[in-house]
Amino acid sequence: MTATIESGDRRTLWGAAIAIALAGNFTTAPLWCQPSPVIASFTASPAVVNPGVVTELLWSVNNASTIAIDQSVGDVTGTTSIYVAPVQTTTYTLTANAGATSVTKQVTVTVVDTPPPVFGDGRTFYVSPSGSDSNDGFSSASPWQTVAKVNGAALLPGDTVLFQRGGQWYESLTAPASGVAGNPISFADYGTGAKPKFWGSNVLTNYLFAPAGNGLYTYPISTPVTAALVNHTFFLTSPTGNAADLVNSWSYSGTTLTISSPNSDPRVNGYVYTAVVRQDAIFSNFMNHLVFRNLVVDETAAANQGYGIRIQNSTDVLVDSCEAYRAGKHHIASINSTQFVGTNLYAAWAMPGQSRVGASSIDPSVSAYVAFGDNTVSLPNQTSVWRNCVWDHPIDPQNPLNYYAFFTHGSNITSVLLDNMSSLAANLTINNSDNPSAQITVKGGLIQNARLEAYGESTLVDGILITGPNGSLRMGVIWRPTVTRARQSHSPPATRFASAPSFWTPARRNPMYV
Repeated sequence: MTATIESGDRRTLWGAAIAIALAGNFTTAPLWCQPSPVIASFTASPAVVNPGVVTELLWSVNNASTIAIDQSVGDVTGTTSIYVAPVQTTTYTLTANAGATSVTKQVTVTVVDTPPPVFGDGRTFYVSPSGSDSNDGFSSASPWQTVAKVNGAALLPGDTVLFQRGGQWYESLTAPASGVAGNPISFADYGTGAKPKFWGSNVLTNYLFAPAGNGLYTYPISTPVTAALVNHTFFLTSPTGNAADLVNSWSYSGTTLTISSPNSDPRVNGYVYTAVVRQDAIFSNFMNHLVFRNLVVDETAAANQGYGIRIQNSTDVLVDSCEAYRAGKHHIASINSTQFVGTNLYAAWAMPGQSRVGASSIDPSVSAYVAFGDNTVSLPNQTSVWRNCVWDHPIDPQNPLNYYAFFTHGSNITSVLLDNMSSLAANLTINNSDNPSAQITVKGGLIQNARLEAYGESTLVDGILITGPNGSLRMGVIWRPTVTRARQSHSPPATRFASAPSFWTPARRNPMYV
């Protein structure tokens, strides 16, 4: 059925529109009478942050059917704010759509580096991709070239090794020596541009891929591969270990990498393909009194392993303003170490299928950050401080289970402090069940659209914000001495929990402070 407006019809256009609508010709307002979207405001609070600190984007939009923000934020329709954690000065563009009409508004968040920590008073060495290992390394005009040169250097307490900003190395940095208390060996950056980056992957040569039928391609590589990516996006992990069984997955057998790419030929599409062949892109093992500052690791993923930054069996190590992307079981880890301090850290992007690798499908030990300590080393009092740390993009792209932001476990853990840790859509777990006398403290911070889990005893949670429709609090059955201070919108300012039943999970629809 249709309705027609004759040239002599006395009905108004509005009456005609009603007639057409009643005739069932359409269910939404025609474009010529649909209001245009209006962005009344788009702001960031705060507008200036340090690395590892979140900011809240807030907006007021009218007449829009969809709303989206770039910079990997995505669709935000139906909401008025979201927390983000840029690692460099970033301009966000909000786009509001209504029919064929769209409007945009931008806001810039400025990221300012924190003051550097105190380095040692020894020699300074420089490393640049354009340098030479035959140089003395004592100036930016005569730098070393490779990480291998650094790993084999006879460094002394107080020495500092500076990597050129903008430089990239397909090698792992392993601390070759220890500093002393008050005079550490430091690894940091110099120059301008992006922070120095250490890759756990190698770039593959496109024309070496060979078609194997049914959308499969093989690639000869003798070094065992633990993950594969295209344009720095993970291929899925085949549960059978055979890429033929899952579209867009990868597998490795013998000396052959196989990818499933039925819709794009890797030989000619111009995409960047990488294969993960190294873990622990920054590593300290039985080395003490170290500083790592302004360094980045990427693509170190491996099933049940694949750490990005791994501090193990070490004392007095500072990891400051570093970033870890696309790792495996943990992005940044303190393992059997004491006096570990991680400040202004950023971790992002989860490995597909990794969240199913652990002891169960809800294994919280698969997490961006971890503090673990057992009795296999002679460090009985293992402590760690995590200050201004962010876990971003935690969604397992293959399974409906996000990676956890933080997990602590082990009988030798005696003290853990989480000071302003922010988890953007991932659960955060504190646990001292292995050592009930261990003091676990959460001070401030944010959990966006996810859950805080607390297990064990002697745990203090003070001032964390839990927000989003899926924000909640879960407490274990032996939570007796644990104390929280909880504040929810329009509720009393403080509530003390002395005990709770196992896996108690209150529904939280408004922001909640704990």
